[in-house]
Amino acid sequence: MALEGNLKDLSLIGVLQLISGERMTGVLKLKRKGEEAYVGFEDGQITGAFWLKGGAHESLDLYLVKSGMVSRELFNSAARIKEETGESIVTILVRNKHLDEESLKEIIRFKIQEVLDELFSWKEGEFHFVPDERIYKKSALKVLLNTEGVILEGARRIDEWPRIVKAIPSGELIFRKKEDAKLEFDFTPESERVYNLVDGHRTVNEIVEYSGLGKFRTYSNLFDLLSTDQIEIVGIKPTYKAETKIEWAKLLGYPLLLIFIIGYLLTFTILITNLWRVESFNRIPVQFESFSLNREGFRELYRLKNGKEPTSWELERFMKGVK
Repeated sequence: MALEGNLKDLSLIGVLQLISGERMTGVLKLKRKGEEAYVGFEDGQITGAFWLKGGAHESLDLYLVKSGMVSRELFNSAARIKEETGESIVTILVRNKHLDEESLKEIIRFKIQEVLDELFSWKEGEFHFVPDERIYKKSALKVLLNTEGVILEGARRIDEWPRIVKAIPSGELIFRKKEDAKLEFDFTPESERVYNLVDGHRTVNEIVEYSGLGKFRTYSNLFDLLSTDQIEIVGIKPTYKAETKIEWAKLLGYPLLLIFIIGYLLTFTILITNLWRVESFNRIPVQFESFSLNREGFRELYRLKNGKEPTSWELERFMKGVK
């Protein structure tokens, strides 16, 4: 069965329901400007998913460090073993019992749901299902998620999302803890983790990155903290675009250049005028071999040299002296 099209015509929920109902095996590929996503299926159940933005995605290895499940020292130690053996870091951690398989599977399920949460927000984008393709061909762990369950969870989150983003409309917002919180709050491990990341400097986007809980769960916990008066908005991080700086440079550059040219011309004009007025310049003989001046021309020349209007006697004397 050929399955391809655009999410404008058939929503992701509709696509997933078709794959689940037909018990299809393969990879669903989705693409829109600057973003790609891949969701793997086996007999209609989801086996894996990852999302690329700008050609990059967060690996499971790094997520384990960010979420606090693996320390940076342990991660670096496993990375050195990987260089020697070629095994994946996850395989090394499981084999050495730093991670148990069930915990790792739970993390993978969470990461799949996180990718699907992002994809549920896509209102358009091309999709194409490739039958019998595998998303993680060398994975030693087999994870299967019930597609209908993922759809139901995604639908619930879609319903909650507008209420959350109305209170937290930008990922560049900055929160701080309130010292005089009026309402008591029953902290969970997740909400406590998010609360501890609120420091009056980190943006929401940075808290999402450091929490290891994914975008929806981080936003949801921030919303609960905000609603119960545990935190408050400090401000928003200013953003500067390189293009804006370039435009400002152009806008400022042209007037400065014009001012420089005008200043140069004024300086040159004043210098020439003053040269006519100095006594040493007055003693320089003025010769006009190639043309002659009329009376008005001599009058103007006298003004330039002496800086005043000549009397009739002065003009006659000046004319005789030049000739």
